[in-house]
Amino acid sequence: MTQITIIGGGIAGLTTAFYLQKFMSEKNCPLTCNVMEMSDDVGGKIVTKKFDNFTVEGGPDSFITRKQSVLDLCRDLDIEDKQIPINSYNDFHILSQNKLVPLSQGLYSGIPESLESVYEMTALSFAGKVQMMADIFLPPRLLEQDENLADFLKRHFGNEAFETIYAPIMAGIYGASPEKLSIHSLYPQLVELERKHGSLINSIAQLKGKSVSKNPVFKSFKNGMHELIESLTNQLDCDIKTNMQIVTIKKTQSGYDIVDSKNQRHHADAVVLATPACNTTEIIADISDNLAQLLNKIHYTSSATITLGYKLSDLPASLDLHSSGFLIPFKQNRNIMGCALASRKFNYRAPKDVLLIRAFIGGPEKSHLVSLPEDELLNLVNKELSDILKINCDPLFHKLFRWHNGNPQYEVGHRDWLSSLNSVLSRLPGIYLTGSSYYGIGIPDCVHHAKITAEKIASDLF
Repeated sequence: MTQITIIGGGIAGLTTAFYLQKFMSEKNCPLTCNVMEMSDDVGGKIVTKKFDNFTVEGGPDSFITRKQSVLDLCRDLDIEDKQIPINSYNDFHILSQNKLVPLSQGLYSGIPESLESVYEMTALSFAGKVQMMADIFLPPRLLEQDENLADFLKRHFGNEAFETIYAPIMAGIYGASPEKLSIHSLYPQLVELERKHGSLINSIAQLKGKSVSKNPVFKSFKNGMHELIESLTNQLDCDIKTNMQIVTIKKTQSGYDIVDSKNQRHHADAVVLATPACNTTEIIADISDNLAQLLNKIHYTSSATITLGYKLSDLPASLDLHSSGFLIPFKQNRNIMGCALASRKFNYRAPKDVLLIRAFIGGPEKSHLVSLPEDELLNLVNKELSDILKINCDPLFHKLFRWHNGNPQYEVGHRDWLSSLNSVLSRLPGIYLTGSSYYGIGIPDCVHHAKITAEKIASDLF
């Protein structure tokens, strides 16, 4: 019987196992699959803590629905009824001149869908709006070479819109400076729109007119994002081992031996490495030094979240409870990247008389803050909340989650890096890579590539 071992029990590893199991069942092929996870629980960065009627997310709090893969996975898991939408009445804000100003509702994947949407952007000056509107006059442009995200967005929307709106959004999503990130790897659809139409505003207006999804842009689960992980593990007919520290993989005549920290060997015919590239580097070195060196080239930043619970009666009357949160432009040099009003963003997160606020720390030039002692991090967040939201009371509780080297950076040249990676992998039959380091950092991207990985294994081995 074929033995497949998946190293890494995050969303990518578990989804690979689920679809591999599904494909093999459809082919009526015998398969033994196991998942090895180094921590004491599966899920990776998808962490949900439930206590006293509170639901607190440590990592992602939702998934985007404009990428179909998670919706498809929920259908395959039969958990569509457990999804909940983001509350549609909430505005999102940008901190501008020490005031929270709403971001225009007329955005589609971050791009204005009309000139009216630009005009409504109160975070921009009149000159900034004119610069942004000039996008409609841009001619089609064939972008062969990779380009950084900052240059691409500045060319279309100008410096002010980039610094005020897009830079903090990109930092919030990727935990990185847009000056280093690859437009081709992160937003190939925008490159294609520029190639066809030039103007992104005109392109989005046409695109939105052709297809209007009935789904809200973001969804989560009633019991938190970990409900997706629990549904996966409950439907897996495989051995899931936690607290398994893998040291190396060694090639044998019949496949591979996986060596753990206790020097125990586990045989596998094929191995899926669903671990971050920085961890995979050490595991894979005995098999391929070339692959290890390539994996070592991808950079990471660190981030942390602190969720604080407040009695609504203790909060200032000026606090806008119709906001889902705010982001902060880099130029303001704050110690937090922004905040989400977590219990306003999604229902079922806290009792009605309590507000959950989730602050984001780290990212470009601020990763060092993530290593501060917990009390210092809490004081830092409290000072920012006092200054920005005028919150001066003590929270009922706080929950801190640190993600050291948790954000892979798709820098300019990422496509070429992937090409080199795949060239080396083609000479290593039975070794597969998946996860956020390669074809997208979001949950939908990880799910999509995990399914592709499962299909490839099924095709290669059966």
